[in-house]
Amino acid sequence: MADIDAKAEKNYKYLAFISYRHLSPDAEIAEAVHEELENFKVPRELDPDGKYKEIRVFRDKYELATNDLSESLDSALLNSKYLIVISSKRTKLSEWCVREVELFKKHHSSRNIIPILVEGEPYESFSEPLKNLSSIEVDDKGNETIKSLDLLAADLRPDEVKKTSFIGYEELEKTNKSEFNAHIKAAKKILKNSEIYRIMATILGVNYGDLKQRHKERQMKLKIRLGILAATILTVFGIAMTSMFIRAVNSERNATSQISMMTLKSADQSNKDGDRAYALLLSKEAMSYVNPKMKNYEELNANYERVLNDALLTDKYSSILSLKTGTTSPFFDISTDGKFIVSTNQKNNAVISLTSNGNQIKEISFEKPITAIKVRNNDNSIFIATSDLKLFKIDSKTFDVKDLGIKTPFGIYQMDFTDDGDFLIAIDKALNIATYSTKDFKMLNHKILDKNIFRIFTLKNNKEYILNTSDGQIDIFDIKTGKLSKTLRKSKDKISYIANSMSKDGKKFAYADDRNIFLYDIESNFEKVKKVDIGSYTGNILLSNDGRNLYYTTMNFIDVFDLDNNEHINFIPVGNSGISNLRLNNEGDTLAFSIDDKNSIGFIEKVNEKSTNKKPIVSNGSNFNDHLISFVFSADDKYLVANSQDSTLKVISTENNIANVELDGTIKAISEDRNTVMLIDKNNNLSLYDFSKEKLIKVGTISKDLNTIYNVHSISNDHEYFAFSDIRYKNIKVFDKNGKTVYTTQSDQDKDTFKLTVDIEIFQDKDMLVSLNELGDLKIFNLKTGELIKQLKDKNEQAEKIVYSKDKSLIGINYYSKNATIFNTETGKVVENIDGEIFSIIGEDGKLTTVYGQKNTLLFEYKNGEKQLYATNYDTKGISTRQFNDDFVSLDDRYLLTSVTNMALVVTDIKTGNRVRTLETEGNFNPKGVMSGDSSKIAYEPFEDKTYIADFYNIKELEKKADKMLNGRELTETERIELGLKSRVNENE
Repeated sequence: MADIDAKAEKNYKYLAFISYRHLSPDAEIAEAVHEELENFKVPRELDPDGKYKEIRVFRDKYELATNDLSESLDSALLNSKYLIVISSKRTKLSEWCVREVELFKKHHSSRNIIPILVEGEPYESFSEPLKNLSSIEVDDKGNETIKSLDLLAADLRPDEVKKTSFIGYEELEKTNKSEFNAHIKAAKKILKNSEIYRIMATILGVNYGDLKQRHKERQMKLKIRLGILAATILTVFGIAMTSMFIRAVNSERNATSQISMMTLKSADQSNKDGDRAYALLLSKEAMSYVNPKMKNYEELNANYERVLNDALLTDKYSSILSLKTGTTSPFFDISTDGKFIVSTNQKNNAVISLTSNGNQIKEISFEKPITAIKVRNNDNSIFIATSDLKLFKIDSKTFDVKDLGIKTPFGIYQMDFTDDGDFLIAIDKALNIATYSTKDFKMLNHKILDKNIFRIFTLKNNKEYILNTSDGQIDIFDIKTGKLSKTLRKSKDKISYIANSMSKDGKKFAYADDRNIFLYDIESNFEKVKKVDIGSYTGNILLSNDGRNLYYTTMNFIDVFDLDNNEHINFIPVGNSGISNLRLNNEGDTLAFSIDDKNSIGFIEKVNEKSTNKKPIVSNGSNFNDHLISFVFSADDKYLVANSQDSTLKVISTENNIANVELDGTIKAISEDRNTVMLIDKNNNLSLYDFSKEKLIKVGTISKDLNTIYNVHSISNDHEYFAFSDIRYKNIKVFDKNGKTVYTTQSDQDKDTFKLTVDIEIFQDKDMLVSLNELGDLKIFNLKTGELIKQLKDKNEQAEKIVYSKDKSLIGINYYSKNATIFNTETGKVVENIDGEIFSIIGEDGKLTTVYGQKNTLLFEYKNGEKQLYATNYDTKGISTRQFNDDFVSLDDRYLLTSVTNMALVVTDIKTGNRVRTLETEGNFNPKGVMSGDSSKIAYEPFEDKTYIADFYNIKELEKKADKMLNGRELTETERIELGLKSRVNENE
């Protein structure tokens, strides 16, 4: 039977791709496998053609000197014949490792996958795609059979690791480092002595025992020859050293570039994960190795520009930090002034980091795990509770730690202080609650309840607290004595959970019961003041900061109710997602909430203003990989900090870092010098925006017949001429700046054919007005008189756009079929027909030098009659097609602006094909974008009838912004080691 999964034999760049987690011991094992494979000498009788004379293996960060500088991991995977998977108990938790197996299976036979077992059994350590391997076989009659593959893994487990009592490498590394290292050393020995032969036997398709025996015989012969060769080696030593030096220099240069490129790719991922400060650190590190003489300098620079833009220029509510805590329930609190965050990590330490950039300013160790963290508002003191029932106080200025010398009667998991800071209320996970005086930290009282604690509110009188238990009971207790002051609601058997809220000013309290919400006035001894029938069950309620409005969830809506006027203000749909964790900012005008099925956060601005079309804003980069636990606004509302069961804390900035000028209207045209943008709004008001003066000039109102989706427009550099296509008469109307008609061109209509004008350009320095109709007729008129000078045509084909060289001696037509014609403007002759849409024509005096363009998603450079594809531009592909995308090229031919249908405006570096910036357009069907002549500003359409003017920064300007944000933060030694960057590679040439 034949295996029809086997792919056609091809010349692979790498014999194998090693997939592994960047954790110990996986990384050390991967390095050893890499070294053994590349040093393995295949016996000549098994390799008569010398196919395996030089074995190349890909292992991301360490396969640097010989790796193609611009090659991505995916490309390396596809260019590898075999996939070697280092499998430990943590491998299956890696999305990257799982993805690498899945991608390899799509393009290779499953028989070419070689698992290496490091610990555990296959069912524990193999990822799902590695467990479910199959092969399609066909017999002589053509019948196909799917057979499961049970691949035999190379086994690198020392005897101790194989035992069921082995605690696992992850735990052993924490508890016994020397034993951990000894096991890794033993695993490497097993690899060298036996399992490397098992791996190579699979690759060569030979018997394991036979290969091992042949190799031993070869080693014996080699030892005999070594003595004879010793003298010869000494003779040629000088020559060899010179050759090695030259190779080392070249290798170092390649390694430097590869380190930089891979570090920039890591920075891209950090931006996607919402850790933009870390992305800036990585990009800074990457470019520290780079100099302009490098072969791929332009590509590195474009990638760097993208990372900087993505990290620094963010919309409102974008995640800027993602702090990894190493614990599935990370405790945290934010300082009163919002300047720092206190959080836990897996080493029983309290970590204090700056909110603005994540810079770790202090790490404090404790003997036992931390169970609760609280920052006291009145003095910013940090309080830490630990599992050994101790309580500590940390001075937030000096970071001095004081053991308060008390033994709490239970493990504290939540703490709260009265506003004056005089009393501490502590609770555990279930039934215990205790209060302390902060003067001497003596316990005032301790209550053991018969129902679990659900929620506590400390009252503004600094004397009492509200306690809500899991049976729905709501009581008020005296802080000092612990005595019951009042019961607001008695428990009911049918309800075990009720939503409740206290206003920030401490004057109102509310809870939900069945289909009603009850409101109490706290200052009048909890007098019930209102009952609101909401008509359905709600699991989330929140009072506004002043207690005047009520927010609650029903199904997939957030309802805003005016308690003073007994009316609904807003009824806001939030999609098909579950909603929880309603929180108001301190200003009281923005509501934040958890989007449960996405593990992310949504925001509703101006939530108290009445509106019929309010839409939530989903935070960019706030998506967690697991359940979102809680979040809190900083006191100045600049940040929101959230934690999740995926072990991360995220800091979300509430500020917009894109400096936008908002204008009414949409972009209709830009002058040839790229300084003036023509805008027309939905009321037919025409205005001009001057980039250089940063000024809006209102011109007047035009006829609605000149402002349809079928009209095209143009504007002269000096604003003297305005050109409009008139679809009624199939001609072009030209007006002066006062609105007076200068002339109307001859109609483009004939008896049998409807011809719509699709593009107009004004070349003021040449006194020309150029028009293009949909059938490919290109006409050149005298700008001042409207006289037809000449007409150019190559194909009777649907045309789209005019493209021209800087001196206008070459002019091109892009057709709907995505090909182009270039004419000599003076002679009218066709200079070139090009398969692909063109963006930029470079040439002078009618002589074509270079053309840049795109065919589907492939960028090309056309020169000397040949089209060279040089990059894949997936970022401008759009939803499914480029058919409706609009393209614009900057005046210096450096940037391509592509308006991607229903998505965004994408800015691409033309020379490398790399995306450098994205401007979101909120689902606008066909948004336009243009760039100023000096490339310092972009005008784009974020949504219907609006245009934004955004700054476009050069790299030096972006670096200044990055330095300001990082404010001295550098990669820590631990971070450098994790990235494989402990030893810097210096590029001196």
